[in-house]
Amino acid sequence: MKLTPSLLQQLAQHVECNYHDCQIRRSGDRLELRRPLGRVQIDAHGLIFYVGDALWDEIASADVEDPFSEVDAFLLMLTESEESCTPIYTTAVRNAARCGSRIYYAVFALTLLLLLGCRLLHLPPLFLLIGLLLPLLLLLPLRLFRRRSLQRDWVCPHCAAALPLRPKEWVVQPAFVSRCPHCGASLVDDALAAAMVHRLADDEDDTEEADTPLDPAAFVTRGDKRLCRLSGLFLLCFALLFGLLLLGTTENMVPAMIAVHTAAFLSITGIAAAVLVCRAPKEVLSSAPAAVVREQKWISWLGVATALTGLVFSFLALVISPQENTQPVFVLLLTVSGLALLAVGGWMLLARRNRTLYALHSSLIYISSFGRKREFPAAQISSFTLTSSGSIRFFDADARKLCAIETNMAGIDGLLGWLAGHDIAITTPESAPAETDKRKEKLPTPNKSPAGIWREEDETPLHRHLKALRAVLLLVLLLFAAGCLLPLPLYLYTDLKAAHAIYLATFSPLPMVLYCLVVSPVLLLEEPPAKATAAWTAMHIRFPVRPVLLLSLLGALQVFYFWAGNFLQIVHTGRFYLLYLALVAVVVTLFFLRTPQRLRSGVGAFLMLFLLLGYLLTYGTVVAAARPVEHYPAVVTERTGPTDDDPSAKRTVTVRLDDGTTGTLQVSESLQQLEEAGAPLVVCQKDSVLGIRLVRLHLPPDVDISTLPHVSQPDSTDGGRK
Repeated sequence: MKLTPSLLQQLAQHVECNYHDCQIRRSGDRLELRRPLGRVQIDAHGLIFYVGDALWDEIASADVEDPFSEVDAFLLMLTESEESCTPIYTTAVRNAARCGSRIYYAVFALTLLLLLGCRLLHLPPLFLLIGLLLPLLLLLPLRLFRRRSLQRDWVCPHCAAALPLRPKEWVVQPAFVSRCPHCGASLVDDALAAAMVHRLADDEDDTEEADTPLDPAAFVTRGDKRLCRLSGLFLLCFALLFGLLLLGTTENMVPAMIAVHTAAFLSITGIAAAVLVCRAPKEVLSSAPAAVVREQKWISWLGVATALTGLVFSFLALVISPQENTQPVFVLLLTVSGLALLAVGGWMLLARRNRTLYALHSSLIYISSFGRKREFPAAQISSFTLTSSGSIRFFDADARKLCAIETNMAGIDGLLGWLAGHDIAITTPESAPAETDKRKEKLPTPNKSPAGIWREEDETPLHRHLKALRAVLLLVLLLFAAGCLLPLPLYLYTDLKAAHAIYLATFSPLPMVLYCLVVSPVLLLEEPPAKATAAWTAMHIRFPVRPVLLLSLLGALQVFYFWAGNFLQIVHTGRFYLLYLALVAVVVTLFFLRTPQRLRSGVGAFLMLFLLLGYLLTYGTVVAAARPVEHYPAVVTERTGPTDDDPSAKRTVTVRLDDGTTGTLQVSESLQQLEEAGAPLVVCQKDSVLGIRLVRLHLPPDVDISTLPHVSQPDSTDGGRK
């Protein structure tokens, strides 16, 4: 590529926009970019990189494909090295994180105490609401404490002026600068900088051969073997308990549920056996490896948490199956979800124990999560690809995939050096080999800039209207907050009709969901990349995921426990949840397709959010699509309530519907007293889409409850308002 003066001018503007503390010097047809640990010289002959005063690399102009990515990679490397050489920066980050951790632990302890108190002491629902909102209420103290910590530690040691901060969701963190913007003094420690320059410049000369040959067995590490054994034994004990409970409850189950839980029992047993039995071979290496790539330690603990969640789901499905009016679809969904989580958790445990890639002198040895060993000579590996999900896939000359690892695994840097030493090229989207004829990987080109660096080619028409889009986001968030907080108080204390309150509570998320679908190319639902520049952050719209998630939880609880739990209740909920899952799948798929690859890591946050919002929209759609109401006398066939053995049991009545089937409805204490006193109740029924039924019990308008003995006045959710 020819480095023309106009290209040098664009490069200078790019660096000035993304690296504010980088010194830019332009003299004629030469551009110099200088940082404390190194510099870059760019002219018509090519790019020259220096670390300190030593030559780092030199690229001729004919070999330069993308000067922007080359300069970005080098400047980011220098910035990361300078951060570790700046003691006041590392101290400020460590103290701020320590302050936040203490607050997180305190919030977790208080929330747990409130939830346990609500369960054990039968506290009013207000305490449960406080426990759910407590993390949101303590965001402001967290921000204040972190800011105070940074104001104490992140100051210039020369002029005592405060150094810049940058927002990070609802908190702040220090924005790294190598020089004080007030007095211009360097913040990098000279001794640490000299040591870092020496290490970067002489990394190949610092290694010395040992006097004795290296033992290959020293590199064969077994990760979390004891944790795998304990987890496998626990799973076997759980499987035994699960089987005993299944044998004791088969009399009250339909054959389909027995088959489902039998399959679950066999699956749990198989996963437990795999966690115990699957292990890597003992004799793996014949020589010392150049690099060892394996899973991080946290993956095993994440696997334990995921497996425990799956066990809870499976156990709940078994417990509720013998109960009357339990929907088989719901039990099947709960069982499948539990087994899927359990399988993923077991795979994580095995991946931490066994999954390893050894880079030898002339070959790669790959051990899978289940202990299978495969060896690939370097001559067999023709190329590798980097996927948008952070996976490295190796291919042979016939375009067959050999193995795959992830970039977040430990030791990945050593593997990349091994690949560069064997001249194994990364493939571009045009030359990427296909795994099958029907599917081809869409991979980023090797010239793509690092994450967090803004490039002009990433601009879309939406980027030209960011100010207006941020204003629209504020409006839809206010509407959503009003829909989560106002409907219930307005219904109880004003003349707002129930239908209008339901529509406000369930359809208030709709503008926000449509907004996310439309502006997804510029919407940031997660933390910016670690080295995101101010220009990159300014060209994206930050979405407050955590506050919206808490509001969504509040709105879902309101609809689930009041509108769908006491007012218009859904009977035979299987079709309702099928409609709910279909809506979630369609909306999340549309969001995924609309989101560019650089932002697709936020799809998980949107899925978590829409799992709550989808329930609101599904219930609102069912209510809005319902046919006119039908009334007929209620025939109560069964009633339940609190007893001495179970004082917290729900009050329910089972009524016969107009088609001869029965439905169990939750009622309040006053309505149950009316029914026991002989008051004639009326079934208020609405038929909606897919045969979903909405049912409510209330008194006829012409009944005088004062004539009934020992009956208290009904509350507003039973017979007071329609």
